[in-house]
Amino acid sequence: KRQKTMVLTRFLVLGQCLLQFISIVHSFSSYHSKFPSSRQRISPDTRRITTFRRFASWFSNDISKHESAVVSRTETAIQSSITRPVALRSPSRQWGQLTPNLWQRGVDVRLTWVPSKTSSEEVAFKLLEMTEEQGGNISEKLELEKDLTSWINSFTKYCTNSLVPSHWDALTLRIVSSRGPLSTKCPRWHLDQVPFRWIHSLVGPGCQWVDPISSEVLLNSLLSKTQDEEVFEDESAEQANTRRVNPITTQIKQANPGEAVVLVGKGWKDDATEKTELAPVIHKSPDGIKPWQGRVLLTMDIVQFEER
Repeated sequence: KRQKTMVLTRFLVLGQCLLQFISIVHSFSSYHSKFPSSRQRISPDTRRITTFRRFASWFSNDISKHESAVVSRTETAIQSSITRPVALRSPSRQWGQLTPNLWQRGVDVRLTWVPSKTSSEEVAFKLLEMTEEQGGNISEKLELEKDLTSWINSFTKYCTNSLVPSHWDALTLRIVSSRGPLSTKCPRWHLDQVPFRWIHSLVGPGCQWVDPISSEVLLNSLLSKTQDEEVFEDESAEQANTRRVNPITTQIKQANPGEAVVLVGKGWKDDATEKTELAPVIHKSPDGIKPWQGRVLLTMDIVQFEER
């Protein structure tokens, strides 16, 4: 009985192994049948269809690249009162090393150059060199040069595509670092006298502005700046700001840290290539900067012929 039981058990085990082997072969053959064999001959019609699909895919990708290039070119022109540069290089963390200590004085560097005579790389190198001369501690200088070069190129494109060539010939870049309430360089709501200005907070909060559409009355009063200063000569900055912009009824917008904005000024209608009616933007430095809070601000402007 033992021998019969052992033989029967062996037959059952062999039978199970055989069934498993058959199921594995069947699953492999069904999976392999989904794909054509490398020896299988492809018909001419199939080849033509495949070639056409590849060409259509390549052509559509090429069109999308061309369309994106056109969009990037059109975005280099000023088309609204408030412009946020697209695909802008973010500031490196190394800019934070320019913020002074509580007992130190920050840097204030200004450089003017003619784009047709000086490259953006040369400007970036010279500007950082001047920053070091004022006591600015700079490490990983190459990263900062790349940042400056990218931003200078973007602003130069805006100027080239938006302004009358005979109305300007040079650019000015300024970097100011400070800590505490002294970071508020322009505490009052005001309008710039230039066609537009690049304002970029590399470290700390960005500038504040008001939508020109919702501030027509304020624009009319600030356009006659001399009269406004004579009437309210003894007014503090806080009183002037409350009178000019009601913080309760007016929506005040603010740039994020590291974000650049290009704001249109009074000179737009006289210097713009396309006579598009763009209202100047009322703006100022941010409020509520703490004594321990550092800020590094970069601005860029055009220099007109008579100013030189």
